[in-house]
Amino acid sequence: MTISIHTVRVDLATLPTGIGVTVTDDGAGVDDDFDISGEVGLGLTIVRTFVVNELGGTITMRRGDGEGDRPGTVVELEVPLAGASRSPTVTRI
Repeated sequence: MTISIHTVRVDLATLPTGIGVTVTDDGAGVDDDFDISGEVGLGLTIVRTFVVNELGGTITMRRGDGEGDRPGTVVELEVPLAGASRSPTVTRI
């Protein structure tokens, strides 16, 4: 039996305009041409609806910088502070 250990890192930050959350893993990563706005899976749809539509925030998702067959995935969320004016967007890098 082989046991593999993988890492998920969650970073929280206070930004001048709101709150930032970055989630990074060391998994297989998303494809280079991945477009979060076109994804229809339940999990991403729920998160996108909540962050973008309900909170007026942004989401970016991209392939990580790891090497080999496990480059990882980086997901960045930014949610504005109450009263901050910001147009909701989903950004692909």
